[in-house]
Amino acid sequence: MKTIKLFNCLTVLILVSVIGNAQVNIALDMPKYKDVAEIKNRQLIVVVNPPDPAIVGKFDKKSMPDVVQQYLQIIGAYNDNMKYFVSKFWKFNSKPVLYKTRAEIDEMMQDKSQRDKYYLMYCYSKSYSINKDLQLSINHNGEKIEGMTSVFSIGYYNESPFYTIAVGLLPTIEELAFYIPTLSCNFNYICSHKDKPAMSDMIDGNAPMLAGKTLLILSDYVNPDFRSEIGKYYPGKFKLVDKEELQRAIVSGDSGCAYAARQGFVYIVNCQDGAIMGYTTKNVSGIDNPKEGLRKDFFVDIGDFCRAGMKK
Repeated sequence: MKTIKLFNCLTVLILVSVIGNAQVNIALDMPKYKDVAEIKNRQLIVVVNPPDPAIVGKFDKKSMPDVVQQYLQIIGAYNDNMKYFVSKFWKFNSKPVLYKTRAEIDEMMQDKSQRDKYYLMYCYSKSYSINKDLQLSINHNGEKIEGMTSVFSIGYYNESPFYTIAVGLLPTIEELAFYIPTLSCNFNYICSHKDKPAMSDMIDGNAPMLAGKTLLILSDYVNPDFRSEIGKYYPGKFKLVDKEELQRAIVSGDSGCAYAARQGFVYIVNCQDGAIMGYTTKNVSGIDNPKEGLRKDFFVDIGDFCRAGMKK
C-alpha cells in the first residue's frame, strides 16, 4: 500500500484531521531532569502503527473498499508524518532513530539486556472502532464514547510513560509539527540546566530571537476590523497568512519565521527548530471566537518578548 505523502497532497492534512483535535487545549509541562537525562544516551524507537486487521476485516465484509482505502491512507499518513517530523526536527539524541511496530519491539525486547538501551515515542489508545463516516471512537466497557482522546507518549518499554500529551486518536500534522520540534528543544534545555530547568527561564532565554523573525499568524485568528491595528502593538515583523502558507513554513523549518501556536496557551514558536520564544494567555479565546478574534491585549503581551530582543 503506497501512502499519501505529506508534500504531495493536502488530503493528508484533511484525512489526519478527521481523527485529531484541531487544537489541544493544554499547556506544556517540563518533564523531570532525571527522566530526560536518562534517555539522552539511549536510542529512540518511534512506534509505527500498522492497520488494525479487525477494522479492515469489518469493512471488507461489508464490501466497502473505499472506506478501507481511506483508513489505510489515514494510518499510512500518520506513520509518514511521524517519520518526517522526527527525522527533521528531533535533535535530542545522537544515535539514529529506529521505526518499528509494537510486535517488532516486543521481539527485540525478549532479550532483556536490550531494554535499557532504548526509549519509545508512540501514540496509544486502548481500543477504538471506526464507522463508515470515518469517525473514530473509543470503546470503553462496551460503550462507544465519541470524542475520547489517545495519548502521545515518551517512555520506556513495558513501563508507564514519563511524558504524555492528550491528542486526538491520532495526532494531526499541526500537533506533530508543534510537539516534536518543541519537545526536542525543551529536552535539550533541561539536560543543560539541571539546577533550574524552568519553562519561563527557557522562554526568556529564547525570546531575543523573536526580534529577527517574521511572525506568521493565521488570518482567521484576527478579526478583519483589527488587522490594520496590529502594528500599533506588535513592534516586530509579522504577516497574516492562510493555513497552507503557515503549514509550508512550519514543515520546511523556515529559519526566518516564527508562528503562533494555540496549545492551551498561545506559544510563539521558531519554525526552524521548535524553540518557544514567547507565550500568552491574553485574549486567546479570540482564536475560538472568530467574531472576537485576537486583539490588543494579545499583541501587546507577545510584543514584550519581541521588544526583549530589540533591546539587545
